[in-house]
Amino acid sequence: MADEKKTTGETMSAELSEQEIVRWAEDNDIDIVGAGFSDTDKLALTMTKERLVKSMQRGFLSINDKGNFVYTVSQKSPAGFAGTSVEIVPPNGRAYMGIDNYKTQQMNHKIVAICSAMTGKDIGWFSNLYNTDYKVFTGIAQLFMSA
Repeated sequence: MADEKKTTGETMSAELSEQEIVRWAEDNDIDIVGAGFSDTDKLALTMTKERLVKSMQRGFLSINDKGNFVYTVSQKSPAGFAGTSVEIVPPNGRAYMGIDNYKTQQMNHKIVAICSAMTGKDIGWFSNLYNTDYKVFTGIAQLFMSA
């Protein structure tokens, strides 16, 4: 499931990045407008979109020929993680059922469990990532969870 390359993709403009994200969201039935969202959820959505746009602009995030995001971990993450490209596939029913064992208060655990299911990476893998890298993965997971 995980696409393990050691390269970064091409950079693109903010406008093109935003268009690609909108197309990806439409293909995955994800609302990135947030018309019915609370103000707090709208702010979180805006921050996630901005993070994804910046990642695409910098060449760390791309969309492969299967329509899935591929994220290349930045050099700010430790050796063994930095430079690794990971395909992020939409979660299936098993991924959502797998988070039922977590308590309501364990939202970060639930989000990382979804990240694990989407990438094939062990849950502990995400705990080693630099802040920005971690937030790209968890942001994408949250978009699916809000759909």
